[in-house]
Order: sequence, then structure tokens, then C-alpha cells
Amino acid sequence: MRRSLIILMLATGLGLASYFFVAKEHSVHLVATNSQSPPELEWLKSEYQLSNDEFARVCAMHNAYMPGCAEMCREIKEQNAKIQALIASTNAVTPEIERGLKELADLRLKCQVMMLRHFYQVSKTMPPAQGQRYLAEMQKQTSLLNPDLQRP
Repeated sequence: MRRSLIILMLATGLGLASYFFVAKEHSVHLVATNSQSPPELEWLKSEYQLSNDEFARVCAMHNAYMPGCAEMCREIKEQNAKIQALIASTNAVTPEIERGLKELADLRLKCQVMMLRHFYQVSKTMPPAQGQRYLAEMQKQTSLLNPDLQRP
């Protein structure tokens, strides 16, 4: 009986030690990951040969930009849904549909201006030639001035 109790206590202790070791290692990894750059930006560092300081500034700009970008996407999606509901409820262009389309156009304009400002801001953290190359690439990869990527 005593031997079984010792084995049980050792197994429980080993299990708890393993749990805390794994939990500690995992939390250290999460802290390290969260303090580093977003993975989606890693390509920028190598593609545009950014120094650690330049890359840190780009990451900070990205992190500051993303909440506003997400909010714009939410507003555009919401406005699209309103317009779709209005269109589905009639067989003619109504004043409400016109207003909805104008509001959608205004939201898209606001989004594109915000995006372009962000691109210019990021490009200014790079050496001039790299900044110009970055701006050209962003125009190709985004709906900004790229009719192939624009959605109605």
C-alpha cells in the first residue's frame, strides 16, 4: 500500500512538473512571438533590405494601421449588406439605393486615402529607391489603382 502511494505521489509530482514546464515554455514563446514582428511582414525585411530599426518602425506603423483598416472593412461590408438588401427589395433605383451607393463610395474613398497614407508613411522609413519600389509593389498588390483587384 505504501509503495503504491509513493508511486502515485511521484507520478502526480512528475505530471505537475511536466505541466508547469510546458506551460512556462509555451508562455515564454507567446511573449517572444507577440513582441516580435507580425509574420505577414517578414518578407518586407528581406525584400527591401530593411535594418532592424527600419523594420521595427514598419511593424509599429502596421500595428497602428490595422485597427483602422479593420474598422473600414467592417463599415464597407455593413454598407454593402444594406445596399444588397435595398436592391433585393425593389426593381428600380430608389433614392435610398442612390444614397447607399454614395455612402459606399465615400467609405471606399476614405479607405483608399487611409491606405495610401499608410503606404507613403511606410515608404519613408526605407531608403528612397526601396521606398519607390515598395510603393509600386503596393499599387500592384492592392485594389489601390489596380482595376483587376477592384470589386464592384
